[in-house]
Amino acid sequence: MEHIQSTYQGRPCCVAQMTIGNTAFTVISVQSDHASETACQKLKRLILDNASPQRLLSDNPKAS
Repeated sequence: MEHIQSTYQGRPCCVAQMTIGNTAFTVISVQSDHASETACQKLKRLILDNASPQRLLSDNPKAS
């Protein structure tokens, strides 16, 4: 997978390109001017909001 820093409509963006078989995929990620959290913060929030307490590794003393 190739990641390229670029601009899209004058705004910073990240372009990721990947080829699987004969199909090429291009994903352009652009941060919203109205974003209240980073992508990392959002991903962490979504994971934690949808995890059951029994499945959280931080609650398991045997997990390393």
